[in-house]
Amino acid sequence: MAKVAFILVGLPGSGKSTWSAKHFPHESYEHCSSDAIIEEDAAAIGLTYDEAFPLAIKRASKQFTFMVQDAALKGKSIVIDRTNVTPKTRAQNVRLVKEIDPSYKIV
Repeated sequence: MAKVAFILVGLPGSGKSTWSAKHFPHESYEHCSSDAIIEEDAAAIGLTYDEAFPLAIKRASKQFTFMVQDAALKGKSIVIDRTNVTPKTRAQNVRLVKEIDPSYKIV
C-alpha cells in the first residue's frame, strides 16, 4: 500500500475526528491530533478542554509534530487531524511529512 497522508480540514467541532475514525481505521492509519493530547491533559488535571487549551497547546503542538514525524519515519499512512483551515497550516503539515519522506502522497 502506498504511503498517504490525509490532511483533514474543518473548524473545531465539525466532526473531523469522528469522520476519520469511521473512514480510516486506527489499525491501518496513524491518527495525529493535538486535540487528543489536550483532552488527555485536561482529564488528567480535572479541567475541560477549553480550560486546558491555553495551558496545553504548546506542548500538544510539539507532541503532534513528533507523532507525525514518527509515523512518517515508520512509513505509516497518516491522518493529520487538525483544523488546517489556512493554506499556511496545510503547507506546514505537508512539509512536515515530505521532509521525512518525499514519496508520501498528500490528500
